[in-house]
Amino acid sequence: MGEKPRSFLSFPEFYDSMNRRKQKRSYLVQQGIHLLKKKGRPFDVRVMVQRTEAHPWTVTGMLGRLAHPKRIVTNYHSGGRPAPLNRLLQPQLRGPAARSYMTKLEKLSIKIANHLQQSYRGFAKSGWISESTRACGLGCWR
Repeated sequence: MGEKPRSFLSFPEFYDSMNRRKQKRSYLVQQGIHLLKKKGRPFDVRVMVQRTEAHPWTVTGMLGRLAHPKRIVTNYHSGGRPAPLNRLLQPQLRGPAARSYMTKLEKLSIKIANHLQQSYRGFAKSGWISESTRACGLGCWR
């Protein structure tokens, strides 16, 4: 795919290399996080939390997103695929431990949505991965 792995001994060395290659375009570089893995493939957790004016925040979906076998990112355009979260969490979590984890995840997601609602006017739905986004949309679920 034209991608060549590169290693750098320091951040300035990395930064200089990126500056030479970016071709006057802007980029956002984020620090990586360690994701859980299933059979050597990283996955993340996505929780959709929605509300209406008449109803409080409710978890309407939970899934995992599994990276393509040759990638480290889980997004759709890089070959990531949705997968049932309970299957991704096995064998680390099963039975009561898995249910307890899912319940804690739901409660945390609702707390985050409530906090974001207080912080951002008009906040209507939240997609939460390892970050909270104001408008995840249905793209998270592809």
